Amino acid sequence: MLRDEDARNAFVSSTIAARLAVRIYNLRKQAGWTQPELAERAHMKQARISVLEQGDYENFTFSTLKKIAAAFNVAIVIDFVSFPEFLKWSESLTAESAGPESFDESNRKGIDAFVPEELNDLLSAKAQGVIEDALAQARQGALQEQTKGQPLSSVPMGGKNGTRQYAVPHVGQ
Repeated sequence: MLRDEDARNAFVSSTIAARLAVRIYNLRKQAGWTQPELAERAHMKQARISVLEQGDYENFTFSTLKKIAAAFNVAIVIDFVSFPEFLKWSESLTAESAGPESFDESNRKGIDAFVPEELNDLLSAKAQGVIEDALAQARQGALQEQTKGQPLSSVPMGGKNGTRQYAVPHVGQ
């Protein structure tokens, strides 16, 4: 069955929809909120929350997921994985894994006590650097796609983490 691309795509789509619905429902119950309370915190309508908690709804937007995550004070992770990794993930849902701790819950347990403020600042700078590097690589790849076959020049551009070289197409001669 899963060798068929359409069946595999349907399986992935329905599994993600069901997992998101369960996550939202469990997070809401864990917080002790009703659907109207979550809707208010997420700046959405109660009817929308009801739809999101149905296991067959597949039209989640990133914007909606960010609102839900913010309401629960948790992060959202979206990633691309191989199909075998997806299968492992899809089988890993348990009652305990169904709802992550909010930032406030983690903080109450003293998680911040393990990370000195100076290290927080360094991690933030490092994370920003990683993000900037990833964005630069993505832009470089997009630019190379757009300018295939055109001669390129190297142009230095400054940034927080020093000067980087970016390839840009020649404009006139």
